Amino acid sequence: MALFTVIACIATAAAAIYVEMGLLFALPVVGAALVALVAWSRTSFRHPGTSDRVVVLYIAGIVALMVEHMDQWRSRAPELVMQLASGWAAPGFVFNERILIAVFAIASPALFLLGGFYLVRRQPLGDYIAWLLFAWSLVAGLLSRPDALGVATRARDVRSAVAPRGTRSAEADPVFPCALRDGDAVTPRQRRLWILLIVAFVVTYGTTLYIQAGPAPVGVIVGSMMGGMVGWLKTTSKRPANPRVILPPYLLMLSLFMVHVDEEYLFDFRGRIAAIFHSHWSEHDFVLLIVLVGPMAWILGGIGLWLRHPLGNFIVWFMLVGMILGEPTHLLVFPLLEGGRYHYFPGMWTALFPMIPAVYGVWRILADHRATEPKRA
Repeated sequence: MALFTVIACIATAAAAIYVEMGLLFALPVVGAALVALVAWSRTSFRHPGTSDRVVVLYIAGIVALMVEHMDQWRSRAPELVMQLASGWAAPGFVFNERILIAVFAIASPALFLLGGFYLVRRQPLGDYIAWLLFAWSLVAGLLSRPDALGVATRARDVRSAVAPRGTRSAEADPVFPCALRDGDAVTPRQRRLWILLIVAFVVTYGTTLYIQAGPAPVGVIVGSMMGGMVGWLKTTSKRPANPRVILPPYLLMLSLFMVHVDEEYLFDFRGRIAAIFHSHWSEHDFVLLIVLVGPMAWILGGIGLWLRHPLGNFIVWFMLVGMILGEPTHLLVFPLLEGGRYHYFPGMWTALFPMIPAVYGVWRILADHRATEPKRA
């Protein structure tokens, strides 16, 4: 079933990209998809359950790919691409900064985060998307500049990790000796140090966002951080969450959140917020902080969660609370602040989607904490 799903998606994507963008854009995407399909069919397709060893590398690969797209955005790569695409692009199609951000910097991480959801759950489709991340990272690096193989080489261990060599758990992987083992607890001294670091991070991030965007985004995001800190202090700051249980809904939530960010970007959430609160929130600052740097930090939190790291557990709590408390503002608050009448506001259509896995994630953390709390008494 997974094989037919992948083939159907490749065919559909190839036709859509060819019609809308042209052959120059269809060839790299289809080529990467076919390379991933061949590698997947020859390695882990018939041997599910061997994905634990690649989880950290996979999540780091998503962030590395986002760094590559950020470099393309800062170096104005779309202009160079359009010069090379003369005669190869679809009639009327122009590859510009807007498409680079919406399709490659936001939509592609959303796809790979969804793949991480399947990967952690040891589903065959997750192994295929891991191979696709490796292949597409290689293509993205080569398209940026011939010597830019850094992104691809960071994912070079995908083949050995997803190849059938027996199942190994994250807790027993010697490659990551900093990981806490199942049942380990954070010492009081470590906990105090991480609290100080997290408070410094909240103050720095909140101040930067206030200068750029004004009080409303700061209220939502910093409020979510403080709520997340309370949840973290009460639960996973002492004993990390079970990553096997929490990481899948967390990655699914991040995938849906990226879809939400895409809607905000395409329909000018930044401009509408800036107009409401009379702030100077430039598109450059919005893309850098909200679209690129922020999501990179939240995605890296998944690595911390997998390795049972205190900072990763805080980031997870912050994002869970943020999705539950912050996303409804797109439906209940922002539309009324703009003109006093209820109408569409950027981000409204997709605001509630990330809440579903977020609610599940909070419920599982609290349930696991209550189940283990008597044993620690």
